[in-house]
Amino acid sequence: MSIVSTDIPKEMNEELKLLVAAGLYKSKSEALRDAIRDLAYKYRDEIRDVKEARKRLDSKMGSKKLSGILDEIRNEE
Repeated sequence: MSIVSTDIPKEMNEELKLLVAAGLYKSKSEALRDAIRDLAYKYRDEIRDVKEARKRLDSKMGSKKLSGILDEIRNEE
């Protein structure tokens, strides 16, 4: 597991505490992991597209310049 630290507004922190106090989550971390899963599910198609684009770029890199690679990808579509 990785550790991610971020600053959040005081109001959001209070809302997280309320979710835990209400028994909906065991911890604030659990609530945040659930929220991230929901976001990843919501944007799964966009995430897949980015992963595919990265694979395509990796396979074409070689000694070419990035601008040339991007032109090739645009022309494939």
